[in-house]
Amino acid sequence: MTTIAQLESWDPAAVGASAESLNADRKALVDLQDEMDAGSPPGSWQGEAATAAVGSHDRIYARLADLVAAVSPVVEALDAAQASIKSAQDSLHAALSTVAAEGWKLEETGGGGVRITAPASSDDGGGLLGAIDEKVDQARMTALAQQIADALQAASDADSQLASVLTGARVGSYDGGTGTLADAALPPEMRGLSNAELVDYMFKHPKETAPYLDALSDDQRQAVGSALSTRWDDMAVPVVATGDQDAYPTQAELDELNELTAAFGEDPVVATTLLDDLGPRGLLELQTTLLANPPAGADPISWESAGEAQRIWGHTLAAATAGADSGPGGVDHVSAEWIDQLNAAAQGHYDLAPGVIGNAYGYQVLSPLLAADGHSAYFLNEVGTGMEKFEHDYMDDNGGASPWDSYTFPGELDLTHLKDGMPDPDQPNGHDPFGGLMEGLSHNPVAAREFFNDPFGDSVYDNRVDHYLNDRDWSNFEDYGDRPSEIGTLGDALTTATTVDPEAGSASVMNDVVNAVGDPDHELAPELRSDVGTMVSHYMPSVFDTMNGDHPITTGDPVPWLPGDQRNDLMVDFDPDHLKYTLDQVGRSEDAGGIVSDAAARYANLGYDTIFSGGADGDLGPGPDDPDALWANRLDLADSRVSDPYAHVASYLGGGYADQLRADGLAADAATSNAGDSAWKVGGFIAEQAVGKVPVVGSFGDFLVGQGVDAITGANDVDTTEQVEQQMGHHLSDVNGSAQAMAQNAVYRNLPDSVLDHVGSDGHGGSVFDAPDGTRLPMSQWGPEQADAWHRAQDITGVSSTGSQLQDAMGDRITTALSERDQFMGNYGEQTGDGDG
Repeated sequence: MTTIAQLESWDPAAVGASAESLNADRKALVDLQDEMDAGSPPGSWQGEAATAAVGSHDRIYARLADLVAAVSPVVEALDAAQASIKSAQDSLHAALSTVAAEGWKLEETGGGGVRITAPASSDDGGGLLGAIDEKVDQARMTALAQQIADALQAASDADSQLASVLTGARVGSYDGGTGTLADAALPPEMRGLSNAELVDYMFKHPKETAPYLDALSDDQRQAVGSALSTRWDDMAVPVVATGDQDAYPTQAELDELNELTAAFGEDPVVATTLLDDLGPRGLLELQTTLLANPPAGADPISWESAGEAQRIWGHTLAAATAGADSGPGGVDHVSAEWIDQLNAAAQGHYDLAPGVIGNAYGYQVLSPLLAADGHSAYFLNEVGTGMEKFEHDYMDDNGGASPWDSYTFPGELDLTHLKDGMPDPDQPNGHDPFGGLMEGLSHNPVAAREFFNDPFGDSVYDNRVDHYLNDRDWSNFEDYGDRPSEIGTLGDALTTATTVDPEAGSASVMNDVVNAVGDPDHELAPELRSDVGTMVSHYMPSVFDTMNGDHPITTGDPVPWLPGDQRNDLMVDFDPDHLKYTLDQVGRSEDAGGIVSDAAARYANLGYDTIFSGGADGDLGPGPDDPDALWANRLDLADSRVSDPYAHVASYLGGGYADQLRADGLAADAATSNAGDSAWKVGGFIAEQAVGKVPVVGSFGDFLVGQGVDAITGANDVDTTEQVEQQMGHHLSDVNGSAQAMAQNAVYRNLPDSVLDHVGSDGHGGSVFDAPDGTRLPMSQWGPEQADAWHRAQDITGVSSTGSQLQDAMGDRITTALSERDQFMGNYGEQTGDGDG
């Protein structure tokens, strides 16, 4: 039976790569057909030598056919194993994460069994509520144990099935038959059939035959695509005013077509043939059939099946457009002309149901399909540009009215998000087609960068990022006001453009994002704060660079900031004012601000470690050999190059959140009420680095209520309640305390062993700062003994007092930065006539 360690060590991606490699080998073997035919001894040969030559050729051909026959089931088994192992690993990791988060104990009992237990409790059990909690936890532990056992069993089954197929291939269990090499790649039931017979057999056995699509010729795959087109075309009906109950598709018809299209439609040759046969308008008309509301007496299809059909069609469209470019197309991708025709068809009206007032534009019924993963950059940009121009021209011609706000029925156009068989009210409804476009862009970083950078000047707008962030109306155009707008998908697309496989174009989009968000005439939509925070967090070297006007701590970081080294082409020359306002806007959401502050802490720690370990001594120039003087110079460099920009980042984030508290009057805000004891808290990256609550930092709540809150509320002449002031003070206390703790811990991590051994001597040849394993004890695990020793060290001048000096300097930096932030926001607001900043 597979163990947890074994399952975690398996690499499903490598299994998939093996399948792809074998598939290529199989095609190469099949391509030897002409050579084998040409190598057959001619009929003119006579005698024993000729007979021997024919026999030798036939044996070679048979061995080659058997080899081709053996590869096909191995490829299928590898594909199945990859999917099963990946699914099992995902399930295992989800369960292990929950176990770790709860602090429970996990042990394997053998034979694939596991046991999960909670540590013994030291309290009295909590009475009835405690007993209930205990039973709930026990049920969860049992369920998690079963989830892990099921994952191990699934992995073991996949391993056994793959081993069986590999054994069969090794011992020669697969017979290639006497037909062509292409036939040998197929199971016996699929060999020697005409195209019509092959399609008929495959449609009756979709699950069993779909894995062999790669082994079929282009002509055979095109036959499958044409047959699918005929079946879909037969099901589709024009939605007319009266309606005929017998004309509408039944549930059984749609379920069967969904199964067939899911099985075969992701093959690029099948998908391209299917779409070429239907044509762009036919594709859109099919989508309206799925949304149609049949008259009474008909057997209506369920919304769940319609949503499944939309998802399947999205994957089919992606398969046919993955290779699309400006060329004429091919057997495995649609042409540029087809895409142009789709743009033209998408600008037309499409009726959705008999007797319903209003209709939808083609872009709206196309939108759910655009959201699928796999579309080419060319396809998404062509459709996106067409949609953008259509919206722009329509609004110009109709006094600013949107083309997407006409009443339609049923209430949903995007059925891909379903809950209990009905559209999920927490998901966008699809009336705004840009949601599907942006979701599609979020799957393709090249496409997203090209769309937002607009290198060929295709857009009707000067700057697409600014238009979509600040100018475009992302309202929910459907009558149900509780449904979200599609603006969240914009954040997904921009995040992909700036952070996934980044290149120079990513930095360009990032600069446009900061310039757009930093425009004081606009406010960042709350739905986008976390996305923008994620983007900013990936460019922290440039943020620090902008905040203190100096080059980053490192270039080509040993801990890469972005995937790959921090290259020069990924640095951004941010406008300082726009960046400060962006940080303020992001900080107004605690979660979004936390993303940036964690990244800033991570980069600051990298800077501290670089400086205090001597990695930046070259920047100090020649200096004295005295260790105290050297560390004093390092301290000055860390203060100016790390503490100062970090303090500004933290202050703009923290000040923005405090301002949001004041503006909203969030006296009972749950996010800050947890800090109601005026003690700072440390979270995110700092907690992960084992900083914890450093016992020598203390509480800064009183100080900041008197200083930071006055600076924020006084200068802006805002009358806040005492309770909100307290909450603001607690939050800013967290900012200050966390910053000082981080600075102090950085010094502790990097102090020479000789210094710590001296100030922490335990009188027995050891140090109170030694962990049981001989490493340095993390600050989060300190007790009174370590805290007292550290306090004594800070009273000594020289290297050992660097911690308190950097801590105090960080406190001063935070106080100064908060004051500067308050003055900046006031002046920035006055520039636009917004007195509140």
